[in-house]
Amino acid sequence: MSQAAPYALSPARIILGTILVLITSEFLTGCNGCNNKPPARVLSWGVLDKTTNINTNLADGSTFKINGNDNYLITLQVQDPDGIREMDVSGSGSLTCSVELPNLQEFTVPNPVTVPAAVPKQVTTIPNAGSLQGFVISSPVTYYKISCGQFSFANAPPNLEYFATSGSLVMKGVETSWPGTVTNATLNLNP
Repeated sequence: MSQAAPYALSPARIILGTILVLITSEFLTGCNGCNNKPPARVLSWGVLDKTTNINTNLADGSTFKINGNDNYLITLQVQDPDGIREMDVSGSGSLTCSVELPNLQEFTVPNPVTVPAAVPKQVTTIPNAGSLQGFVISSPVTYYKISCGQFSFANAPPNLEYFATSGSLVMKGVETSWPGTVTNATLNLNP
């Protein structure tokens, strides 16, 4: 009585093995130019609306309308033929700021308020040369929850915390290459 070897090479196993070899080969060697230098330095943006799970890619200098109640992650995307040493992303703006009291009475700061750290700086540092593509992600941003600070002015209760209601939130991205070239990018977000 003959027994088949437990790992006999049936046609199905040969096909499956061939597929696995091809997938592994593609993974290890075929990442579509992972090691190829990008032709030019390019900074761009990704805006992920975490509330709706919709991601939008935008060119440097773009203006994008957001829902002020939704939660966003802003990504600076970098390609640099000289290699990336450091990237950072932050946000600030000259914003109109208001507060609504429990009795639905609303107060607005008379002049736009400059909010220098509406989105705190996030930094990614690459310890070794050779990274030609990379990204850095902002801390979460909900526009209508950006604090403008506490204010006291005529007819308003003292020391209320005011929040952004309108105005352009300017996201700034900075990339430094290994040779020391600094490149800036901006993205304007408006509710």
